[in-house]
Amino acid sequence: MEKINSKTPTHLGFIVDGNRRWARERGLPTLEGHRRGADKVEILVEELAKHHIPYTSLYLFSTENWNRPPEEVSYLMDLLGHAIVRLTKKFKKLNLRCVQLGGKDRIPPDLLKKIAKAEAETADCTAGTVGICFNYGGQQEIADAATAILRERLADNTIPTASTPPPTPSPPSLQTNSPPTSIIPKSRPAT
Repeated sequence: MEKINSKTPTHLGFIVDGNRRWARERGLPTLEGHRRGADKVEILVEELAKHHIPYTSLYLFSTENWNRPPEEVSYLMDLLGHAIVRLTKKFKKLNLRCVQLGGKDRIPPDLLKKIAKAEAETADCTAGTVGICFNYGGQQEIADAATAILRERLADNTIPTASTPPPTPSPPSLQTNSPPTSIIPKSRPAT
């Protein structure tokens, strides 16, 4: 990886949101908004690699998104599966490592296999890391962090008291050994 300019952010996060709203504003089906948003992710990855951003987090599907209509969730799972296959080729070409961040529960087995394959095929890439944030959520992250602290303390037999508060770990399912996120813009598909 090339030396980073001191003005270059080291970790960018993108909340991929607003695709349904964008589609409705243009009189298009909401699923078309999702498709267009997925297309833009590939362009975004190329631009980030061009500018040597070492860490990127793409917030694609939160735990709250499971509450959407079943046909929309099913479409999003299929769309993400196809996008992961395409992105894996791009990641390899750009020498970018892919990691899935978030819970693995509820993810359909075929999509989980595609994600695992993407992680395995890009494990040795060194130009940067792209975190695919999928099945993540604030409440779940708090619960995961509390569970991790409790397990650690039970194993050490060092249950914290008011005078010895526990450390504050990063939520286990979103750990990447990456620096804190510099900027998190909320994205919308371009026309």
